[in-house]
Amino acid sequence: MKEINLITEEGLEGTFTREQFKGAIPNGTKVKKVNSQANDGHQDGALATIVGSIGTPKPIEVQGITVRCAYFVIWDDMPKRVVGVSEHKLEAINN
Repeated sequence: MKEINLITEEGLEGTFTREQFKGAIPNGTKVKKVNSQANDGHQDGALATIVGSIGTPKPIEVQGITVRCAYFVIWDDMPKRVVGVSEHKLEAINN
């Protein structure tokens, strides 16, 4: 498996990558939260921008959905913090 290049950037909180996993939603894409659970920090409809993605060692099933990657996003309401989110909890917004 490829080594993950995790970084920090001045002005942003969190450790993340700007690399893009093959087949993932492209970096810079606006996404919305889906499949929320009650204890999630953001609920369905919350908006974010993808800044990076990483693959799983092998696909896994989560809530009946095949997950192959996780994304690093910046939520619109938290513009200085990068957080990781599972693939099954994000959906690209078609403009």
